[in-house]
Amino acid sequence: DAIKSVEDLTRAVRLDPMDGDAFHERGVVYFTSQEYDRAFVDFTRALARGVRTFRAYRNRGLVSLNSGNYDLAHRDFTRSIDLEPKDPFTYMLRALAWQYRGDRAREIEDLTRAIEIDAHRADAYHLRAQAREALRDLDGARRDYVKTLEEHPMDWDQHDAVIEHARKIDKQRVEG
Repeated sequence: DAIKSVEDLTRAVRLDPMDGDAFHERGVVYFTSQEYDRAFVDFTRALARGVRTFRAYRNRGLVSLNSGNYDLAHRDFTRSIDLEPKDPFTYMLRALAWQYRGDRAREIEDLTRAIEIDAHRADAYHLRAQAREALRDLDGARRDYVKTLEEHPMDWDQHDAVIEHARKIDKQRVEG
């Protein structure tokens, strides 16, 4: 129960105000409860108290991304990647920050890196297909949509939507 967890973690930080791990854990509870302002404060407190793990930066970056602070999100995701360069999920999150900042080329670079780390991430292929399509790289987008289906069999509605999108790309390629 989230309320009980917050109460327990609040007691822990009252007993030891320097307990960065307790602040981090409470931040996670706040984040999952969509209390983003409180989560941001607790992640920042955890970082200030020496909890310098890739997850602490990634989690604060997630809060910043959800709050529309894409520059801070980007910085925190970069710090997270510096600490753990083999985490594909953080590359995907930083790719979203690039997208929201309007830099599709760098978004594609980060999604490509996520795929290099874990070649079975259908979600990374799907996001990269969308970015490529936005840049009118229709051949690359189509390849990524097909790879999405290969890596993750979806329910029929999703499957049909991806196939329809690939057909739309084929049509644009012929017309364009």
